[in-house]
Amino acid sequence: MKIRLLILFVSIFLLVSACVKQDEVPSNFEQAVNDITAKYAPDKRISLFNVEYTFEGSILKINAETDIYDAIEDLKSAADNLLDKDTYELNISKLPSPELGDSIYAIVNVSVANMRKTPSHFAELIDQSLMGSTLKILKKKGGWYLVQTPYNYLGWTGSPSFVRCTKNKLNKWENSKKIQVVKNYAQVLSSKIQSAYTLCDAVFGSLLKHEETSGSWYKVTLPDGKSGFIEKKYCKIFTAPTTEAIDFSKLLLTAKSFLGIPYLWGGNSSKGFDCSGFSQTVYKSQGLLLPRDANMQVNLGDEIKPNEDFGNVRKGDLVFFGSNKDRITHVAISLGGPLFIHSSGTVHINSFNKDHDNFDKYRFETLRYIKRIVKE
Repeated sequence: MKIRLLILFVSIFLLVSACVKQDEVPSNFEQAVNDITAKYAPDKRISLFNVEYTFEGSILKINAETDIYDAIEDLKSAADNLLDKDTYELNISKLPSPELGDSIYAIVNVSVANMRKTPSHFAELIDQSLMGSTLKILKKKGGWYLVQTPYNYLGWTGSPSFVRCTKNKLNKWENSKKIQVVKNYAQVLSSKIQSAYTLCDAVFGSLLKHEETSGSWYKVTLPDGKSGFIEKKYCKIFTAPTTEAIDFSKLLLTAKSFLGIPYLWGGNSSKGFDCSGFSQTVYKSQGLLLPRDANMQVNLGDEIKPNEDFGNVRKGDLVFFGSNKDRITHVAISLGGPLFIHSSGTVHINSFNKDHDNFDKYRFETLRYIKRIVKE
């Protein structure tokens, strides 16, 4: 009886062991995939390389999705070298998705296009793109599209937010004469009278195709081809700014023009900013495109060790905060000396000077870095 029980126990053990082994991804291959990810896509916010594993019987099914073709070649090589030929299937989805055809670009056609973490209106807002901005489309899911901004940020936005186009149409838009909105809020109207109905609203930084100038109005065309009028006092003829000579006085005037605008997580427009959306927008107005998030922006420039009175801190320096130096969660723009402007609750000004009424004890205690990203 004992021998039979022992045989039964051993049989069950071997069966369970076999099942566990069958459902395990070989560790050397899994490590190779982790190494490829670290090499090509260490930050999922700006690079896409997803690998998922399933089993179909004894066959390991490897499903990969990326727009990084070098990563694809490395993945194929790892599978060939580390897995037995008849034990796996490698399925690779190359992005942009073939179902998109040649229309893998987009021009934002609303004042502010929300970008979400997943394809749902209930998902976290992670970024925004403005009217006239261009995007690259990677794939489609229902009425949602995974898009990438010019600063490589990835997010999902709905189809009503943009006009899909080919590379040729995108180039025509980018090379056309445009006007840029320089006030926090404006409207494009159906005719040259203030009582005309509104075609769309526009925010600071919005770009519209310039057709003609008529008195105190610009005639403009939206990305979807609709024509309307916008008052000249809200905008200027757009010229691509250059970082060769940043005007720090203008940079800070732009920053102060947003005073009082409410904080919005993921916000990147004059309708609402998060901290890094605010610094990105302000610097973009002077031609320098910063990365999207505070813990990305902190990697720029030269570190400045502040004097006791912050006298060596210049206008335009970026000021970073966090629970420790490895966890940066907030960014502000220095106004020179101890004063800084940032989006926290609202866009407002605080000080590191304990004698000032706007001294912020919490920010003083969590200050981690000051970075000079542009030298005067």
